[in-house]
Amino acid sequence: MSINANEVRFYFMNRSALCGGVYSGVNGTISSPNFPSDYPSYTYCLYTITVPYETVCIEFTNFNIEYPFAYVTIYEGVTLEKRIGR
Repeated sequence: MSINANEVRFYFMNRSALCGGVYSGVNGTISSPNFPSDYPSYTYCLYTITVPYETVCIEFTNFNIEYPFAYVTIYEGVTLEKRIGR
């Protein structure tokens, strides 16, 4: 997925353990808590990614959640107003 913005936020949520962070640079890796084991129940993670370019590329290499109880949502910009994926 490519996004035409220099900052994007995404989170997955299940509402108990908190995680997340702010990431910047040209590349990086984000993993859920306890990866590669299961993440804790009721986990809420919010990540902000800022890059020096106009496009952010997000690649999921290992993705396993308990849908519909857990999900990933991606927003463009610094607020949670412009959702571009879920």
